[in-house]
Amino acid sequence: MMKRMQQWLLAMACVAGSFQPSQAQEPDWTAVRLPWKAENHWDAVVLGGVARVTDINNAGQVVGWSSSGVDPQSFLYDPQYGRLRSIGLGGTQSQATAINNAGQVVGWGNLQGGATRHAFIYDPLVGTARQIPDPYGVETQAVGINERGHVISRAPILPHLGYTSYGTVYDGSTVAALRGAPLAINNSGLVFGQYISGTSRPPSLWLHPSDEEVLSVGIGGGWGTFGVDLNDSGQVVGFRGAGHAFIHAGSQTVDLGTLGGSYSTPKDLNNAGQVVGEASLGDDNSNHAFLWDDGVMTDLGTLGGRNSVATAVNELGQVVGFSEVAPGSSERHAFF
Repeated sequence: MMKRMQQWLLAMACVAGSFQPSQAQEPDWTAVRLPWKAENHWDAVVLGGVARVTDINNAGQVVGWSSSGVDPQSFLYDPQYGRLRSIGLGGTQSQATAINNAGQVVGWGNLQGGATRHAFIYDPLVGTARQIPDPYGVETQAVGINERGHVISRAPILPHLGYTSYGTVYDGSTVAALRGAPLAINNSGLVFGQYISGTSRPPSLWLHPSDEEVLSVGIGGGWGTFGVDLNDSGQVVGFRGAGHAFIHAGSQTVDLGTLGGSYSTPKDLNNAGQVVGEASLGDDNSNHAFLWDDGVMTDLGTLGGRNSVATAVNELGQVVGFSEVAPGSSERHAFF
């Protein structure tokens, strides 16, 4: 297992100190040194504190968040320069959730002096993040972006509007409201999310930019079924409660299985239909990162510990995630 994981490993970075918010059009990058390791948190890395990697693009740029105290701060890591920079709206906290191949980053943060969370988009050509408008002026969190720069965001429940879940799609100039919580958006603008109605929560598809036509993906429903991601072919991945991960396309649903245990959870899906996540071993006391490709689930092993998880995969098949380094150890390393 150790050898298999080492084949996937690219130790990334450990910040030599805390980093400061970036300035417009300035190379506000903080030097980093190898290895990038994690400790004291399940999926955390030490980047001047505790952090989490959330996404990777085809250039190998990685985004996530880091906290040296209570409040998290978004970061962008670029392997071309081996440097890290902070991004956000200028407030005390932010989290980056996704990045596209143009280097545009989305997430959420508060404004300077404010407490409300706002969805943001960071443009590398400008060097700053800007707030994404919301039609109802509520707290929002951007959770996905496609190659056209269209952004999906989630918001709290709005009972006064009759919504049990709520989200938006932003195309760079206008915002369309969705009566459901979006999870992913593909490059054709199709949005995948959880539409909550009564006591069921079936994964549903919205057609951008209107939510008037909600298409069931035909994978059952109920509170035990949850969606995770969508690719350009319309394939979706999700899981059923504490059971198995699945991939669905058209009228066919494929059970991804496990690594010998009773459950698996997908985390990401690329356009080749490769799925990454975590799955339990035979004793159900250990979870290993996996890569599922063309019907085969591959155990990516660990870096010496009992548990690991793969959190994202890009179109080159590069996988990022975290692993314990020794049984019972609180130290965890990022792998790529």
